[in-house]
Amino acid sequence: MQQDNKIKKQQIIGMLVSIAIVIIMYFMPAPADLGVAGWRTISILLVFLILLVTEAFPAGVICIITLILMPVLGAVPSIGDGFTGFANPVTFFILASFGISAAIAKMPIAHRILLVIIRLLKGSTRGIIFGIMVCTALFSSMVSNIPTTAIFMGIALGFLDIFEDEDEKKRTGKALMIAIPVSAMVGGVMTPAGSSLNLLVIGMLEQMTGITVSFVQWMVFGIPLAIVILPAAWLIITKVYHPADMDPDRLKAYVNTLNTHDKMDIKEKFVILVTLIMLVCWIASSWFPVFNVTMVALCGLFCLFLPKIGALTWDEFVKSVSWQVFFLVGTVLTLGTAISANGIGNWLVASFMPEQMSITGPILIAICGFIGFAMLIVVPVAPAFIAVLAPAMISVAANCGYSPAILMIILGICAGNAYLLPLDTVPMITYSKGFYKMSEMPKSTALIQVILVVLMAVWFPLAGSIVGFI
Repeated sequence: MQQDNKIKKQQIIGMLVSIAIVIIMYFMPAPADLGVAGWRTISILLVFLILLVTEAFPAGVICIITLILMPVLGAVPSIGDGFTGFANPVTFFILASFGISAAIAKMPIAHRILLVIIRLLKGSTRGIIFGIMVCTALFSSMVSNIPTTAIFMGIALGFLDIFEDEDEKKRTGKALMIAIPVSAMVGGVMTPAGSSLNLLVIGMLEQMTGITVSFVQWMVFGIPLAIVILPAAWLIITKVYHPADMDPDRLKAYVNTLNTHDKMDIKEKFVILVTLIMLVCWIASSWFPVFNVTMVALCGLFCLFLPKIGALTWDEFVKSVSWQVFFLVGTVLTLGTAISANGIGNWLVASFMPEQMSITGPILIAICGFIGFAMLIVVPVAPAFIAVLAPAMISVAANCGYSPAILMIILGICAGNAYLLPLDTVPMITYSKGFYKMSEMPKSTALIQVILVVLMAVWFPLAGSIVGFI
């Protein structure tokens, strides 16, 4: 009951503060160098963030309130301009990704890959954790982080049932339940298809600057980063949480539970074929614009509905879609467009930063990375986090004479690796199982984030020169 009262008080405070912000900023004169539309956009952005953080309403309802306020308060010229984010291809890519994830989850593909890795690693507990992390990261490079985490959490829970000693199960479970969301988020940086956040920053970059980041260009930044950070994360997690060793006979029994039918049925083969074709087309899109990333995803989704060989029904697709995510991304894209059109990013940078800065390269990247992770604590909702920082990142890049594409990729990677605390949706999935406390996660993940920033600072200037951003 106390918790319910606390939540209600938090919601009431969020609503009252939001109403106060709208009233005060509506009647307060706008800064001369910003304009009324920009000032009103800032007030709407603040309301959006406060309502999300205080959970005053469900996220989808908050998005509806935001979309209503934009034309009413004059942040956008017309009602049609208040819905531009939902016409963005990114929103439809996200819809398609939910269906593709649902089809893959129905098939025993994950179990087959995990079985091969366990056999290759000869099967110690730490080896199995590494195998699960690798599988999770590989899946997450093509599939949304949330369903990937849910799939491999189920596999990990089956593995944990082998431990009879409660302390051993708890220690091993703690390591696994932290390793899985970390791996999903790390894998999500490998390709633009790995996370809707990647597509979100790419879309906002193109809207605000006209610069396009191709599928392969993103991979040049993301894949080497993931290859290095994943084993580093495994070492840190297993050192910090000390998973228990396992009896060889019990390991053998677990391997037997992973055994699936010797032969794949036609539906599993078809899902693999469609996924591989999509991957090839996404890579080819870097040279052949006809292979648009969203169009490829939609075509792949359509194929999964085909009778007899398809693995997905319409009802399964509808159930798989997170409409909350759909509304969040569409609303954030709309806000991002308004922020850019009304010059808010440039105003913030001009007001709080020097007109010209000589910082470039690794130092600038490291500063942006650490600021990004620090801001995630204040704004733990990744789409909102991107909406707040994207215009500022682009303005900072302009002031420093640096590539805005690189700083936006950093922004996407920071948003997609929000595991300092289990506040993001992805780590919240495993946190809900009770194997670790909120205070236990930073013991490993804080160091992982520091290493990630250092790696970006070292690798991204070279990657930028390889793909032509520098």
